[in-house]
Amino acid sequence: MDMEVVILQGGLGNQMFQYAFYLAKKQQNASVLIDDYWLSRDTDHNRYELGRLFGIRPHRKGCVQKLSRLIRKLVVFQKKKGIREITSALLFLLRCCGIQIQVGFWQSESYFLPVKKEVLKAFTFDETAISLQTAEALRRIEDTHSVSVHVRCGDFLTEENQKKYGNICTPDYYNRAIQEIKNRVKAPEFFVFSDDVE
Repeated sequence: MDMEVVILQGGLGNQMFQYAFYLAKKQQNASVLIDDYWLSRDTDHNRYELGRLFGIRPHRKGCVQKLSRLIRKLVVFQKKKGIREITSALLFLLRCCGIQIQVGFWQSESYFLPVKKEVLKAFTFDETAISLQTAEALRRIEDTHSVSVHVRCGDFLTEENQKKYGNICTPDYYNRAIQEIKNRVKAPEFFVFSDDVE
């Protein structure tokens, strides 16, 4: 049977989509593994977060990590002129040997809808482990017309991402969105989440 390796990359949200994709793939192929090696090379995010929040552990078998390290180098070098053909050939050779590397984000529930219950179970928080401050916030969220406001700065402010996405989430965007909620929801209570609270 072919071996598949799902590569985890990006921040928490992307890791959750990738893990959900892994759970769906596992239904089809018992030889599918997840690997977090690429996250150890990521300087833009908080590295591997599924373990800390949900107790999910990646497969850290030596051969998988070595393979993942090789694949990462091939994918990186595949973008460089002069050696693109060689790296593409090596990736093709791995596929011919029955090793499928899954690199992507899979940001749609259509990838994992058949295993929805398993995904929801995997991403359940242990409420007994939360701090008093978080428990109080949870109580207020449950007892009010709560509205979540997510302000993402971090890597979205890099020059490369500014070119890609422009000024999508401007202060004006947030102000208009808040006003729209106030027009539709009676006595909303806003909870702001951000990677840059200031």
